[in-house]
Formats: sequence, structure tokens, C-alpha cells
Amino acid sequence: MVDIEAQTALNVEGKNAEERKARLGLTLKTDAVYVRWSKAADVERADVAKLTAEYDRLGREFAAVGYAARLTAAAMEMLAAMGPNKPATSTSAWTPPASRGTGRTDH
Repeated sequence: MVDIEAQTALNVEGKNAEERKARLGLTLKTDAVYVRWSKAADVERADVAKLTAEYDRLGREFAAVGYAARLTAAAMEMLAAMGPNKPATSTSAWTPPASRGTGRTDH
């Protein structure tokens, strides 16, 4: 496409750069090869834009799933730290923990 633009620009005449640019645009719109390549390039650009948006969405989704997994792991760790579950009808008696060397003898 760049070659077609460059070759066509050599044949376009005008008084100043703006006029030459306008005439180049009109000339390129009548060139069948340029129009076909331009449409194909537009389709490719649209595909790249869609893929880029999808990539960004998937990246955010991956981060969200990772965050949810860390939260779940933390919740499971907290539940595990609470100790084993005991049945509600347990007959075992609660016993206080042994002295931990506090120096107190009055208990």
C-alpha cells in the first residue's frame, strides 16, 4: 500500500501540500488495487483491535480468578487453624491447657 501511495504521489500535482494531499486521496480512491488493499488492511486492523480487547479482558479475568483463589485459600487456612470439628454431642470434657512457665503457682 505504501508503494502505491508513493508511486501515485509522484504523479499528483498541486499548488501546495494540502492540495496535493487532497488530490492524492481522490486519486487513490479511484485506484482499484489500492481500494482492495485498503479494505483488507481495515479488516486486519479491526481483527487486531478485537484480539487486543479480548487479550485485555482475559488478563483482567485471570487476575480476578487468581485473587478469588487467594481469598479462598486464606479462608480455608483460617478454618483449618480453628482446629478439627467436633460433634455437637461430644462427651469429652474440656481440660484447661497446661501451665506455660509463667512462674505463677496459684492456679
